Amino acid sequence: MNYPDHLREIFEKLKNGYHISPEDDVIYAALNGERYDDYADYFAGLGFTLHKHEHDFFYFEPEAEDTASPRLAKIAVFSFILIDNIANRGLPVEPTLFSETFTLRGLPHFTLDSYRARLEQVGITDFAGLREVIHYLKNVGWAKWVAEDEFRFLRPFHRMLSKCLELAEQSGKAASEVSPIQVSGLNQAKESEDDANA
Repeated sequence: MNYPDHLREIFEKLKNGYHISPEDDVIYAALNGERYDDYADYFAGLGFTLHKHEHDFFYFEPEAEDTASPRLAKIAVFSFILIDNIANRGLPVEPTLFSETFTLRGLPHFTLDSYRARLEQVGITDFAGLREVIHYLKNVGWAKWVAEDEFRFLRPFHRMLSKCLELAEQSGKAASEVSPIQVSGLNQAKESEDDANA
């Protein structure tokens, strides 16, 4: 069989929950080329569903049991607080998230008692906990470190952004009023994340 290029490397990344985006150069170009259907068919034969997101990145559909991961709850609360803070400052959420570089110490997560309370509910009590979340986002291709304490979001973060905005719209509440269970309620969403190995 004439296997498509970089098949093993692509499979290893995707099966661990990684999202392949233009940042990934060669393997992204391979998936985004004429043989996309060959990749999708090969992975389907192994029991994996390959998706191409409207924002131009690739991932495997996670299994149902992966939707309630404790790590996902941390990511969801982290993300919702950041989105809530950006909106409360009167800034456009999506352009701000994807055009700015963020610093770990400049994050708003410990600036309000309500934010701190939500973080504590998912076991985040300090900046080391926030760093752990960002490290995981890097491991799944949703963010990248650009310096020791600076990072930026990548296109695949649209998966979490869309869920957070959907939840905010449904609830009509600020992050301070939403429980971590609701935020990761994502638990019941189709687009949930694999608990990839750090």
